[in-house]
Amino acid sequence: MIILSRMERTGRILWAALLLSGLFIHRVHALEIAYRISMPNPADHYFHVQIDLAGVDQDAIDLQMPAWSPGRYLILNFARNVSSFSADSESGALPFRKIDKQTWRIQTRGASRLTARYQVFGNNLSGELSLLNDRQAFLDGGSLYMYVVENKHQPVSLDIVPPADWMILSSAGELGQTHFEFPHYDLMIDELVQLGVFYVERFTIGPTEYRVSILANEDVDRIPLLVSQVRALQEAAVRMLGSFDSPRYTFFYHFLPDSPNSAGMEHFNACQLTRKHALGDEGGMMDLTIWVTAHELIHAWNGKRLRPQNLGPFDYSQEVYTEQLWFMEGCTSYLADLILLRSGLWTKEKFYNRFADQITAFRGSPGIYQRSPQEASFDTWLWPIDGSRANDWNNTWTSYYISGELLAVCMDLEIRQRTKNQKKLEDFFLLLYSRNYAGAQAETYYAPGRGYTLDDIQSSLEDVTGNAWDLFIQNYISTPGDMPFSLFLGYAALMLQEKADEPTPYTGLHLTSAPGGYPQSQWLDQRSPAAYAGLTTRDTIIALDGERVLLRDFEKVLRRRSIDDEVKVTFLRDDRLLEAVMQLDSEWTVVNYEIVESSDFPPLALTIREDWTKPYDASTSIQWKEF
Repeated sequence: MIILSRMERTGRILWAALLLSGLFIHRVHALEIAYRISMPNPADHYFHVQIDLAGVDQDAIDLQMPAWSPGRYLILNFARNVSSFSADSESGALPFRKIDKQTWRIQTRGASRLTARYQVFGNNLSGELSLLNDRQAFLDGGSLYMYVVENKHQPVSLDIVPPADWMILSSAGELGQTHFEFPHYDLMIDELVQLGVFYVERFTIGPTEYRVSILANEDVDRIPLLVSQVRALQEAAVRMLGSFDSPRYTFFYHFLPDSPNSAGMEHFNACQLTRKHALGDEGGMMDLTIWVTAHELIHAWNGKRLRPQNLGPFDYSQEVYTEQLWFMEGCTSYLADLILLRSGLWTKEKFYNRFADQITAFRGSPGIYQRSPQEASFDTWLWPIDGSRANDWNNTWTSYYISGELLAVCMDLEIRQRTKNQKKLEDFFLLLYSRNYAGAQAETYYAPGRGYTLDDIQSSLEDVTGNAWDLFIQNYISTPGDMPFSLFLGYAALMLQEKADEPTPYTGLHLTSAPGGYPQSQWLDQRSPAAYAGLTTRDTIIALDGERVLLRDFEKVLRRRSIDDEVKVTFLRDDRLLEAVMQLDSEWTVVNYEIVESSDFPPLALTIREDWTKPYDASTSIQWKEF
């Protein structure tokens, strides 16, 4: 089947035609690659994978398991879950050996056709691994399928053998479809597959069908509300960014209150949303799930199609570096905020609160003075798997998600200010999208277009506004430090101010719960009263001024002290009961921000604010964007 076909009204190039046109660096040759995956005993969590190769004309074939998966910039060593590897041909078993931690070398002995088999343990819905149990299976290809080294560009086929009576839905095909053909390996592993018992709802916007897959659960009556929210997001996204060059896109939801974690992960034609709460839950947890849905949906445009240089095609054997994750993740978050607002799912006040909370988090991170958004993007591979216990990462790291989202806000308001509200961030984004994806010739076999660089971002900004952006980029993207948020918010007649909350004395402690409910230091700011008192990571606080304190009461007890007091802290460290004196300081308090509207601004600022924050008019038809 053709995975990506020509869409009505888009005028985009057929993927299949691209594959045959010779535009790609690699051309198709005789090697045929077919995958087959089965689950004979789901309760044991083992996937059985078979790879059939035909047209082999070399003495040895290398099969390699990915070390990481796109979207999760961490070496995960998927080979650790592989066992029972074997290889054979019509003449019998073939010898093989591992030549590194993730590569199996098969001696072909002149065979032109051979088969490799292995098993993969899968019992995790973390967003980059696969899961198999007696209830369901979820296939994330990067954790399952080896590739033929130097042949990732070749067409591949996939056959899935479901357990009896299980439903199957792949983002690459129709409900019940079990055979698939892909133009190359990278696209195959980016298509998700759900098996088991689940609900599927559909709706169509323009040329694309959208499917919402929800693992069977007791909250069936809540499915229509979720689907209506997803549809509202999708309609707003299409109004903003244009339609997909794909016949289908699928949202895979798993509402599992007992899950060890929540996760969201983007894919070319789908997203995975594992949520650690019930579908029927209301309030903050479901609000976050809808925001994560919006974020992962926007990634279909920004991250999967429009992509930084080096991120597609991928080198799965080692780290792949980019300095542009601040844009890929942060601008995606901002566009998600916009579609939540413009769809009517967020109020204007919630929109403001989102940015105020992000500014609070940004300015509360000491790492903003250590790493720029560019540097944080490049260094993402260094993020510690075990948290920050063995390092001082929290004092030296800054989140490119947060900084990138705030940069996108500032860029949008700066564009509007420079162009007297004639242009906005969407205009810049669509220009970059057209130049580097939709309207660009394919440079590799992976997908249309080419990976963008910071120079591409700058040139698109400059062409939209008609003036230079080098100082903005140098000051806020390439250099560590704070950002003048009040300046940019002022362009939209908004003021950033500190909340008039009851002041909480600043300690520099970042706490979690220890056994018994006592507060334990996860980490602490380097320059803070707690650090100067001699406290450190994993100290368990027992009392303040002799008064026993639990984590739930820590702030309440602390607020009974003056912000200039000395506080005697009793704490446990390595089974030793110790004391320290913490000197609070009125110059240091916990700062929380809020954004408020003001009429005391020029008319242009008031116009920008009104246009920036208004929802879409649902009564108007969607106008398709052409590239």
